[in-house]
Amino acid sequence: MSRRTIRIFLASPWDTAEARQVVAKTVQSVASDPAYRHRVEIDLRRWDDPDRPVPVSFRRNPQADVVEYVGDPADCDLVVGLFRHVFGSPLPERDDGHHYGLSPDGDPWTGTEWELHRSDVPGSRVQEVWVYRDTSRWQADNDWSDDESERHWTQYQRVKRFFKECKTPEGSILKGINDHEGAADLATKFDKRLREWISKALDGPPPSVAPIEEPLSTDQQRLLSILLESDEPLDSSLVATVYNAKVHGLRGYLLHRFAAWCVAGRQLDQQFVNLDLMIDHGPQHDGQRFEPVRHASLQALLAAEPDTRGWVLIGEPGSGKSTVLQHHELLMARAGLRALARGEPLPELCLWQRLADCQHDVADPAAWLAAQWQRLYPALPAPEELARTHRLRWLLDGLNEVQAPTAEAFRAATGRWAAWAAALPADRSAAPIFSVRTLDYSATLSSEGLTVRQARLAPWSLEQIERFCLLRLGPDNMLAPAIREDPTLTALCALPFNLDAQCSLTGALGRPAADRAELFGGMAWQRLRRAKQRRELEHPGLLTDREHAQLADEGYWLGHLHQLPAKGQLVAGLDRQATRMHRASDGTEVSVDEDEVAPWLAAPSDRRAWLGAVQALHIAEVELSGRFRYTHQLWQEFHAARGLRDLPLKHPAGLPDLRAPEPVGLDEAVRALAVQDPLPGPGVSAWEESVKLAVQMAARLDDGGAAVAAWIDHLSGVNLALAGRAALRGMERLKGTPRLEALRAALLARSRDPAVDLRWRIEAGEILGDLGDPRFEERVGPHGRYLWPKQWVTVPAGRYVIGSEDGDADEKPLTPVELTEFSMAFAPVTNAEFRCFMEAGGYEDERWWEGETAQRWLREGIRNETSIHSARELF
Repeated sequence: MSRRTIRIFLASPWDTAEARQVVAKTVQSVASDPAYRHRVEIDLRRWDDPDRPVPVSFRRNPQADVVEYVGDPADCDLVVGLFRHVFGSPLPERDDGHHYGLSPDGDPWTGTEWELHRSDVPGSRVQEVWVYRDTSRWQADNDWSDDESERHWTQYQRVKRFFKECKTPEGSILKGINDHEGAADLATKFDKRLREWISKALDGPPPSVAPIEEPLSTDQQRLLSILLESDEPLDSSLVATVYNAKVHGLRGYLLHRFAAWCVAGRQLDQQFVNLDLMIDHGPQHDGQRFEPVRHASLQALLAAEPDTRGWVLIGEPGSGKSTVLQHHELLMARAGLRALARGEPLPELCLWQRLADCQHDVADPAAWLAAQWQRLYPALPAPEELARTHRLRWLLDGLNEVQAPTAEAFRAATGRWAAWAAALPADRSAAPIFSVRTLDYSATLSSEGLTVRQARLAPWSLEQIERFCLLRLGPDNMLAPAIREDPTLTALCALPFNLDAQCSLTGALGRPAADRAELFGGMAWQRLRRAKQRRELEHPGLLTDREHAQLADEGYWLGHLHQLPAKGQLVAGLDRQATRMHRASDGTEVSVDEDEVAPWLAAPSDRRAWLGAVQALHIAEVELSGRFRYTHQLWQEFHAARGLRDLPLKHPAGLPDLRAPEPVGLDEAVRALAVQDPLPGPGVSAWEESVKLAVQMAARLDDGGAAVAAWIDHLSGVNLALAGRAALRGMERLKGTPRLEALRAALLARSRDPAVDLRWRIEAGEILGDLGDPRFEERVGPHGRYLWPKQWVTVPAGRYVIGSEDGDADEKPLTPVELTEFSMAFAPVTNAEFRCFMEAGGYEDERWWEGETAQRWLREGIRNETSIHSARELF
């Protein structure tokens, strides 16, 4: 019988020598036990192994030598972490070609902390991680100098903080820790657990390994060599060739999927900033259901929640939903190639599918997925066969893009996908991950057989924004300070897509783009200019002679961000096609057959040239499946907005139906709610984002006042809520006008009308919070902007009784008091009023935190920005 090798990595700082000896002796004892020695070989890897001392280089941090001579923790089966009173020395972010990065808190890793982190990186073979903490009391050594005592105390505080962060502020356990008191206690606990774990590992069947015999082209083999042996930059032509190569086997598939997210126009940004996710603990959780948790990657989230059988990733367009899924697939593809090269099983096999290509009436999602797979990869086994030898994970992007004519049809389609997910065999399938635009779309994914947990992509905090700007633009960039000082820019750049665009545009403009319309206009100009420089826009008719001259001019576009060159076929066709796709299915259509694109171009050569040009701009693409789509939903919305912009003023009859869909009955919606579920708001028009952007564009026109007024007049009659949200995009044209006051009054009346559906009343009130409640007057005082109530309630002077005989002790007894006349505002403090306090920096100003306890909480309490944001919203 051949022996199985189990690799154990020991991660520990220098003050755990006694504990390391305990682990080493225990491993030796188990390895020599007759019950195991003929079945297993245990390879213990430790930095202080006397039989394998690590030679260190004087030219770099020793951690690189530990990895080189001891091995990477990610290549081991079990990682054991030992802690006592020392946390370890910080690692440089980069050192002699090694990239250690930063911890999720933005601090440098220590060596032990980094080694534990390696257990969760993509492609890690680590099956289990155990962390042990010696709870013996910390004491200063009398021989230490004051400086030494301070350093040791600081290290001890870092250890305490590390373990404190393994729990939520409420005390819920996030990561399990094994406490022990001294070496003898550790020996007893570790010996028992190691024997149980090895027995379980040996009794289970060894994972299967995929065969790798398959033909690879020269270019495929070259890319494979790069991915296995180095991190050299990838040549774009090599990536494109591999992406378009035929797939004959599993290695070819993994190479194809890696290349899919590296080809021109799709390159995933590698400057990843840690993700902030609102994790759903489920309706029965004892405590706050949605908790902010920071993860370095989707891989880290999945590793932390191994028992979850289904996920839905929620975030608005531009928040990074698709990028997160694609980045995970890219990392898993590379990890899979490395596993195959080592003769090991794949950590997981990702199957990515865009659900925009799925019709609502597909009766059997499994059959539809299999058909899509077979069409793209006819040489590979069907997914059902692959699941027998590999752990499959479906990445299903854009559930909200399933093409359905009505809300009822969409709910039925979602129910069929929920049934499909519940039927996946848990022993052979990793948890599928859906991405959706809003929480409403995910509501019906859970079923009796499956609880689908939600992970909401939180908008980026200022900390994350500044970190990204630092990575992209360097320490002296002008963008980060500008964003910090402008709340409008902060909100715009809280979406990663927009921030990435700002980083590309700011250098050329010399300032940040002021709003989304200017941002996308600037990006379009940049792409047009680059494509012209590459001579990709030469076909007659794509651009006029004047537009060619405008693109060639170095400075023209900087003053015309909102006026794209739309006289020729190129930009006008992008506007027309986006509007056409929106109209065809009330905004749900995001892809069409290539043959249905641009039918107004009669000459085949003109149509081919147009398709080639829009792909050269990386604004639209034709996929391998033959479907035409915009490369991002935000680009489709932008060009659809351009198609709508002038219609209310010039051709109002050409406007589409902008009414909001009818929601299900309020009683039915309430009955469907689980514990702690929020009441879903009313649905929005499929044209919502394009309309708001069209109003923003209209405000920039020479006749912007009339254009915005025409928009608000039309919307007020068909969709009052959208009129309010759109007005926010044209406020510079509406301020001080009777039209704005009438809109505010209409929203206020709706919010207070008991005959109106509660969800619409709430929606109207929320819009007024942003648009301005007419019952408040905006003023500026010594501490900044504030809102002053126009309505006050007078309480006459007299004798009043306060307290209670039935309440808590601090409410007793009933007590009469004499009060002089006073007035109070008609309503408690509103969100809009409190926002003034927050925008003025009130939360960071200690004078508003009464008492030492409150001020200490401000200075030392919750340090995660997402947790702070969540706590502010909660309280």
